[in-house]
Amino acid sequence: MVFYPFDFTYVCPTELISFSERLGEFKEIEAEVLGVSTDSHFTHLAWKNTPRDQGGLGQIEYPLLADISKDISRNYGVLVETDGDGMRGAALRGLFIIDPEGKVRSVQVNDDAVGRSVDEALRLIKAFQFADKNGEVCPANWKPGDSTIKPDQTAKMEFFKHAYPGSESSKKLNTNQPNKPFIEDPEAEAWKGYPQQEPEDKSKFSVTFMSPPLGDKIPTGAKVKVHYTGTLVPEGTKFDSSVDRGQPFEFQLAQGMVIKCWDQGISMLHKGQKAVLNCPPSYAYGTRGAGNVIPPNATLRFEVEVLDYGTSA
Repeated sequence: MVFYPFDFTYVCPTELISFSERLGEFKEIEAEVLGVSTDSHFTHLAWKNTPRDQGGLGQIEYPLLADISKDISRNYGVLVETDGDGMRGAALRGLFIIDPEGKVRSVQVNDDAVGRSVDEALRLIKAFQFADKNGEVCPANWKPGDSTIKPDQTAKMEFFKHAYPGSESSKKLNTNQPNKPFIEDPEAEAWKGYPQQEPEDKSKFSVTFMSPPLGDKIPTGAKVKVHYTGTLVPEGTKFDSSVDRGQPFEFQLAQGMVIKCWDQGISMLHKGQKAVLNCPPSYAYGTRGAGNVIPPNATLRFEVEVLDYGTSA
């Protein structure tokens, strides 16, 4: 649930439009979005009928609830009721993640001056879903593909000894080199759980990690160098390969230079990591296809390896 202060204001349309433009990603993970304010349904309609370049919403892809009674906002603790406050009678920017059992899993409340991050909302939902499904917990800044923690006093050490290898308590002394920390075969330990199994459902966007995240995380906007091989699904017909050409492909991440599948998939990887990207039509070339190589409405599979990255020019 996305509470917001008022229709026809400043930050609010940027938030609601951003959630609408990413709604497909919420549906991919079986999540729904609902906008809520204390404005009337008539005001909502007028705002939706106002073009975006005039401060309106235009067409958005999820419902807006009119909390005229203010009961919903009050019950969720986001209604401003302080006398003399310019926001009195409005809802603060509350973001509530509610699971299928009706349990509130996350609460974020911003004052009216600062908008929220759609990326963070998606990250949190994916993290809760992962924890529920796998029985492990997600550390700070976790993203799909990152390491998780087994909620057990002994098993948790598997995560911490790799996350903080330089700490004094994690050092195990090598008798031949008494001042050097010693870890038995750290590379073999890091490969536990890899390569992952590709999902059977090819109708959804997915990233399958074929190697562990041993290198640095790729920052947004970085210039990335990758090797790839692309095939059609389910035929398995190869349509392109930088490996065959012996020439890596370079692009700037999150700048719209590549298909959506690549921008989102590569952003989840680390330097040196390999993965398989499953790209349904909405994440690839859609109904138009690409030349005589990729037909309309094609699902694509890319085997990718991040060779290196650097700062953008």
